[in-house]
Amino acid sequence: MGFRSRTTCPYRIASASGGQVVLERNPNYRGDRPRRIARIVYTIGVKPADAISRVEQGRADYVTARTVSYDTSSPLAPGGALDTKYGLASRAGRAGNARYLPSAEPGFDGIAFNTQRPLFRDVRMRRAASYALDRRALAAVFAERPSDHLIPPAVGGPGGNIAYPDEPDLAKARRLAGHGPVRKANLYTCGDPVNKRIAEIVRANLAEIRIEVRIVNSLGCLTGPETKKLAATDLQLISRFDVPDPAPFVEMALGNPYTVPGFSRDTRLRREIERARRTRGAARVRAYAKLDAVLVRDAVRFAVYASAVNPEFFSARVGCKVSQAALNFVDLGALCLRD
Repeated sequence: MGFRSRTTCPYRIASASGGQVVLERNPNYRGDRPRRIARIVYTIGVKPADAISRVEQGRADYVTARTVSYDTSSPLAPGGALDTKYGLASRAGRAGNARYLPSAEPGFDGIAFNTQRPLFRDVRMRRAASYALDRRALAAVFAERPSDHLIPPAVGGPGGNIAYPDEPDLAKARRLAGHGPVRKANLYTCGDPVNKRIAEIVRANLAEIRIEVRIVNSLGCLTGPETKKLAATDLQLISRFDVPDPAPFVEMALGNPYTVPGFSRDTRLRREIERARRTRGAARVRAYAKLDAVLVRDAVRFAVYASAVNPEFFSARVGCKVSQAALNFVDLGALCLRD
């Protein structure tokens, strides 16, 4: 079955049947995207364990967490068996032949503070909570990388953390929180049941600064915003995955009553974002990086604890690997295959 393709696509669909989609070089393509591979075959509907086994044995060349189900117990998880045997720290990896790569992805996980409630109305208390978090432990739940950036490393900007360490700085956290009576906070979490493990780590972290956290688990958010319930919570677990551009990660600070209560009233932030929107190229990266620093260090409306990764696994015959910057996974057309 043949399909007509635009000249902007380096490959075209040659056939699609029996659980396989076959791509071939587009003879009408006039662009400069690499097309080292003559033919790319996607196999659909394969169980994760079988897909990984095929790549390991050389019966397939590539599998990614985006194409098979992926969780913290998956063989694809960073730190797992594949990472140990074929990752950057393995013998093959040290020789420059790593077959397992946990590539950065445009997404983050973190906590939103409800600045409309008494406890986190004070920026000092928001900073105290941010210093108290164990980002290394929180990131490990989904095998991610600890971070305090709203803008993920996959999207660009400066490396390293902006203000808060990967492990708790309890001296600073306690100094900011003060020595008053035990305070109480509600933490809202929804969706993946693994999020409860994250909530329990947050509860243990904040107990160190005399904040007693009550975890509010809900599946109601799957059918729509729970505005009233969120208005009564002090903390909310949040995730953001988006296009590889800094704007949506920073501009979520404008918010709405469902995701981040009260943020839309910040007129100064709106003006700064409007200026950043008009920039392009390197100036755009710098403008949004500046806003990222303001939100993380000064406004402290979020406490990011992890940036997302996309584990990729290659067969032994794959040589050079070039990341597709627009999507943050390998460019299949640019792969080098050994005979």
